[in-house]
Amino acid sequence: MKQKFRLNWIDLLIVLLVAGLVAGTYLKFRGGNSTTASREPQTTITYQVRLTEVRQLTVDAIRVGDTLYDDETDRSVGVIKEIQVEPAKTLLSDPEGELHWADTEDRYDIYITVEAEGTVKDNTYTVNRIYDLSINSFRLFYTKYSIWQGRIWDIL
Repeated sequence: MKQKFRLNWIDLLIVLLVAGLVAGTYLKFRGGNSTTASREPQTTITYQVRLTEVRQLTVDAIRVGDTLYDDETDRSVGVIKEIQVEPAKTLLSDPEGELHWADTEDRYDIYITVEAEGTVKDNTYTVNRIYDLSINSFRLFYTKYSIWQGRIWDIL
């Protein structure tokens, strides 16, 4: 004798769950170009990163042409185009109590100019669709030869 199949609410829940998983998988792998960030035109963004009071070893390890990476995401955030090195300054007081700027021995400030492909929308600069550039934000960066904390100094 043949039994009739009756659809109960548990069977319906399982069917809806499987349909949701299939739809989610499709949107993730096939519908990826529908985000607004991917429709924004890619443009070249130039920005500066400032490193303060670093040693000569760090100065020598940073090279023009190196790819710069963000330590948090391990993704490229541009290519180093220019490096400017200045002696680091320290604020010192003299015996009369006046303040003067003086060079710090064996320490340097570095200004690194970086070029990256990204989007600009409503004064928001985004590199690699996930990395927002914010002036005065501290980030941990690295290149092939060194790792250091820098501050986004300017967006040119």
